[in-house]
Formats: sequence, C-alpha cells, structure tokens
Amino acid sequence: MLSSSCQKYLDPYPSGIRTSEDIWKYQENVQGLIGECYDNMSMNYNNNEGAYLDGATDDAEITSSTNALHKLATGSITTGQDPFLIYWNRDYKSINLVNLFLKDRRGYNTRFLIDAHLNNLVRTRLQGEAFALRAWFQWDLLQKFGGKGIDGQMLGFPIILEPVDPSGEINFARNTYDECVAQIVKDCDSSYK
Repeated sequence: MLSSSCQKYLDPYPSGIRTSEDIWKYQENVQGLIGECYDNMSMNYNNNEGAYLDGATDDAEITSSTNALHKLATGSITTGQDPFLIYWNRDYKSINLVNLFLKDRRGYNTRFLIDAHLNNLVRTRLQGEAFALRAWFQWDLLQKFGGKGIDGQMLGFPIILEPVDPSGEINFARNTYDECVAQIVKDCDSSYK
C-alpha cells in the first residue's frame, strides 16, 4: 500500500506544453481563440496606443527626443522602434486566431455545453463573433496601412483567410483597397447571418 502511494507521489507533473491539436480537446481553449482577440483590441480608441499621429506631421510637435513619432518625423527611428509594427502584428495575430477557429468549422462544431439548445446558442454566438472580429481587425489594418501606392493604385493589406504557419512563407502581396473593403463587408454579412 505504501509503495503505490509513493509511486504517484514520485510521478512527474505534466509540463503544461500543449500542441496546436490540444486546443480542440478543451472547449475553454477553443473559446479562448475568440477571447484572446478581444484582449488584442485597443483599450482606448482615441490615443492610438501612445502613437500621437499629429506629431508625425506639421500639425503638432513632440518635444521629447525619445518619443517614437518624434524619431519617425526626424528620420532617426530604427526598425525595432516602429510605432506601427504593434498594429500590424496584433491585427494579424488576431486574424490568425479567428482563421484557426473558422477553419473547417472546427470551432463551430465544438461542443461547449451539455444542453443542446444552450450549446447551439454559444457556438452560433462564437461563430458570429469570429467573423465580426476578423472584419474589425481587417478594418484596423485598412485604416492604418491602406492608401495610395507609388503607381497611384489604392492598396489595402494582404487578405489572409486561412491559418498561417509562422515557420512557413509569410510574404504575402497586398490586395487592392476595393478587395479589402469587399472582404470586410463579406465578414460583416457572415457575422450577421
């Protein structure tokens, strides 16, 4: 009797490392794909997360020589200090989480609750939120990075609708502005449905 209790005591604890397939074993992890997107949203709409955009133009002057936009305006910024990189990374990280949830309807087909009616309500809500969140993060990319290219063509952002393996090829071409708007509207319509 002592040896069996000691054996359990001596067993190592699990390391806590999970693979991407482990997400689908636990409904709270599947729901967390959508929940993390909310965590990635800006907390305050007006301050651009500390990047006061007037300071990059002639409209205002930032006097702090360490401010990222002051460095941007004076041409002394390094690539590691880019104040806009946070937007790009955050938005695409969230889009990738949503794409993971939506791929092959795995998120929708997950069982979240025992009661069938309540389970259907939760999975329908999460599916709608997934499309709405992808539309929101795409809109954020479009407003921050969309604009006129050197040839006069209106450019958007690379539209990515499938999960991307970060260890693979991640150099995508930018879509046109109109294609980006059409994708945002399509995601909004899918969210509504």
